[in-house]
Amino acid sequence: MMILSFNRDQYFYQNLTNKHQLCAFALGAELPSVYTLIGNKRAMALSSLNEQNRLEAIAEQCYERFMEEPRLRSVLDGYADSILNSNTVMLHDVRLHAQYAGLPLAKYYSALKQTDGYWDRTTVWEKHLQLCEALSFALYEYYQDPRSDICYGEKTVIIDKPHDRQCYSYTAIKTSVSFQLDRYQYYQRPWPWED
Repeated sequence: MMILSFNRDQYFYQNLTNKHQLCAFALGAELPSVYTLIGNKRAMALSSLNEQNRLEAIAEQCYERFMEEPRLRSVLDGYADSILNSNTVMLHDVRLHAQYAGLPLAKYYSALKQTDGYWDRTTVWEKHLQLCEALSFALYEYYQDPRSDICYGEKTVIIDKPHDRQCYSYTAIKTSVSFQLDRYQYYQRPWPWED
């Protein structure tokens, strides 16, 4: 099964129901070098130590390049903190993801680097994958309406559309709720990928 290339908004939406595609996104497959490494594999597992080392080298290069830019440095540090912290954190970096290919991979590498071997890689990966799922939905929404202010976390994606006086919150609920406050319409909806 060939992964998609992340050059269309609907591909981010497909990440929500295709775990293979989501894993590829979380590993930075929008980078040509990563796509070449994992893009045409039938299974996401990198089968050789050489492939794993190549991916880690790409991650380190992205991480080091992004750490040179102050706003990306704060994104990488904040992401690692959100992975390691048990408190709910909302991330406001959707626009940066639209600009910088490889940011998901660099964020994962940053989190691994900050754990300094004290956390199991599987735990870090699972949290990263969960955040990438929310990020995929946030990116899909961003490409639908780039004027929106969007933030996301493990349990929520919030899409604020001040130009339409509407705010959408997606979370783990069963039934949609809506209300109006000061001529601003608020909607709370269940995750679109859960039944």
